[in-house]
Amino acid sequence: MSIIRFIHTADLHLDSPFKGMRGLPAGRLNNLRDSTFAAFTKLIEYALKTKPDFVLIAGDIYDGEDRSLRAQMKFHEGMELLNTASIPVFISYGNHDHLGGRWTRFELPPNVHVFAGDVGKARLLVNGQSVSIYGFSYRERHIREAMINQYPIAENDDAIHIGMLHGSLAGDETHAVYAPFTKNELLAKHYDYWALGHIHLRQHLHELPAIIYPGNLQG
Repeated sequence: MSIIRFIHTADLHLDSPFKGMRGLPAGRLNNLRDSTFAAFTKLIEYALKTKPDFVLIAGDIYDGEDRSLRAQMKFHEGMELLNTASIPVFISYGNHDHLGGRWTRFELPPNVHVFAGDVGKARLLVNGQSVSIYGFSYRERHIREAMINQYPIAENDDAIHIGMLHGSLAGDETHAVYAPFTKNELLAKHYDYWALGHIHLRQHLHELPAIIYPGNLQG
């Protein structure tokens, strides 16, 4: 099995208004509100420098379902830069930027694959190595059902299997519970990596295979 290199990120929350911080002085509040864009710019710069084989974004790129024009333009510019560098991107939208929201549609460049409302599969070849990526985007804000049941069990041992899932570890109510799953349910799919999103704290739920929450991008 060949070595592959990829970036896994989630919960960018571009253009978050940081409503809970309105008591800050205006200058500090503006800097805080710009932090989501600054962190995203650093992500793109890092990807262009290190040239990963692909990038995974596991939900909540945008802070609101209306996806502000400023946020969309910034994200589109970043995807165009990755497209120029021939870096594929795989997106599963989460509860904050679900498919049912109202926004002015921006057509993303051809290097970007967006998963639909049902669990789907994308394939790519990396240095002769077959890679299968599974994921879905939220159709609406609240997904209470266990979407893990839609993910197929990995059958081709010669391929690398990666699952993308924006959701909650069952029993963890520190964040709103959406698309709940258990660690054993993830392990039962026999994937090589689980790219999670939704929980803003960086966590390693399992080592081999890796089950990872990358945490909020700007920390």
